[in-house]
Amino acid sequence: MSFQICATRILKQELTSLTHPTGQFGPLIQSVRWAKSRFKPIAKSKQFYVREPTPQDPEEHKRLKFLNNEYSTHLRALRTHFLKEITERPKRTQTQNTSEDLRQLLLENDKWNAQVAQEREADMARLAEFDAEKKKLRSERYQQYRLDRMIKAEEKFLAELENPFISLEDLDKEIAHAIDSKVNYNFAIDKKGNLYKEEEPKLLEEEPENTKSE
Repeated sequence: MSFQICATRILKQELTSLTHPTGQFGPLIQSVRWAKSRFKPIAKSKQFYVREPTPQDPEEHKRLKFLNNEYSTHLRALRTHFLKEITERPKRTQTQNTSEDLRQLLLENDKWNAQVAQEREADMARLAEFDAEKKKLRSERYQQYRLDRMIKAEEKFLAELENPFISLEDLDKEIAHAIDSKVNYNFAIDKKGNLYKEEEPKLLEEEPENTKSE
C-alpha cells in the first residue's frame, strides 16, 4: 500500500512539473523571483520561525531507499556496460583492420624461420664434419705417437742387448776399474746457485825423504 502511495505521489509531481497551473499540457513558463538583498534584515514574520521536520513513514522511507539503491545499481551497470562497449569498439575495429597485416607478418615470420632452420642445419652438418675430421686426425697422431714410442723402446732394448756383459774372466778387472773411478757426491750450493764440489785428497805416490833416510 505504501509503495502505491509513493508511486502516485511521484507521478503527480511529474505531471505537475509538465503542466500549466491551469491544468493544460505544454511547456511551463515561470517568472523569476529575485531574492532579497543581503543587507536587508530578515522579515519579522520569519524571525523566530523554526521549521518542523516533515513527518516520514518508516515503511515508505525503507521502500524508497531500496528503490533508490536499485536504481543506482542499474544505472551504474548501464554506465559500465556502455563505457566498456565504447572502449572496446576501437579495439575490435583495429583488430579487423590489422588481421590481414598480422597474417602477412606471420607468413613472413614462417619464411624467415624456415630459412634460419636451413642455415642452422647446414652449420650443424659442417661442424659435425669438422669434428669428425678433428677426431680422425687426433687418432692418427696418437697411433703414430704410440708407434714411435714402440720403435724407440725396441731400439733401446736392442742397444742394451748389444752391450757386452761382464764375464767371469773380466770380473776382477771391472772391480778394479770401479774402485779406481771414484765418485764424490759431497757438494754445496750457495744462494746464487753456484756449485762447490769437495776436493779429493791427493794420495802421496812417494814416501817422504826422512822416511827413506831412516
